[in-house]
Amino acid sequence: MQAFSQNITTLTSLTCSIIDSLNNCDLFLIAECFPLLQELDLSNPLNCQSSYPACLDDGVEALSLALIKLRKVNLSGFYMSNQSFFNFLNNCKLLEDVVMFKYSYDITNAGLASALRDRPTLRSLSISCGNPLHQEYRKLFATAHFIDSLVFI
Repeated sequence: MQAFSQNITTLTSLTCSIIDSLNNCDLFLIAECFPLLQELDLSNPLNCQSSYPACLDDGVEALSLALIKLRKVNLSGFYMSNQSFFNFLNNCKLLEDVVMFKYSYDITNAGLASALRDRPTLRSLSISCGNPLHQEYRKLFATAHFIDSLVFI
């Protein structure tokens, strides 16, 4: 990846979907090699450690601090902790579009709501969830009043 990044220094979109494994080292490498990314797809890593979502916290933080131009991210099937998700949305100041189908159960509705409140630039959030009429999900709808596109599946 480092050799690739030396040849393409202006890469703005990177897809790492359905890769065999994704760990902190990979996330640090993406953060270091591609600081100009505006779109990032980390969806559905095959061997992401779903039972220990906090194990990727350092890598997620590195991404969120390095990718200052990030506008769109797909984190479907990517396991992260509540704190990582909050930090990601808090640090990515230009983030407009988040896709999270099959997101980590460690991200709670309260965590989603908190992150949404702190990211006013977010225009689109697509997530999978349970019954959208359930009281907890209605709180999310109320929190996300400023979002143009809110998709619950």
